[in-house]
Amino acid sequence: MIESFMMKNHWEKYCKYYNSLNKNSLITRISECMSKGEAIDFVFGDEELPEYILDSYKNYIAMRVDFRIFANALNSIGGKDEELLRRYVMREIDLQGIATERTIAYETAKGKIRDLKKLLKERTLSFLEEGKVA
Repeated sequence: MIESFMMKNHWEKYCKYYNSLNKNSLITRISECMSKGEAIDFVFGDEELPEYILDSYKNYIAMRVDFRIFANALNSIGGKDEELLRRYVMREIDLQGIATERTIAYETAKGKIRDLKKLLKERTLSFLEEGKVA
């Protein structure tokens, strides 16, 4: 259950750190930060996942979202798309590699990744907005 992924004390800590009065305000600020750019880029050191999803959101001082919420959203995509996006995020494959591997145009590969990242953002925010986190 997603409730176990983001504890109340996390929200309290984040709200205090970011001077937000409540969870809804924090969700709004997260959404605004995520809407600023097309790409969600991560830096993985020694194959460890970042503790907070937006710590390495490129070029932004962004709100922090527990990585496990993002992971849950990623897992909800499923199938080949999940694997493709996972490999792209982990930098195991780039857009040219996707285009070559899938025998599609570079622009098509770029569009596919953009669409998947948009879906991930929507699902992550959906989990937050539906109050499925404690």
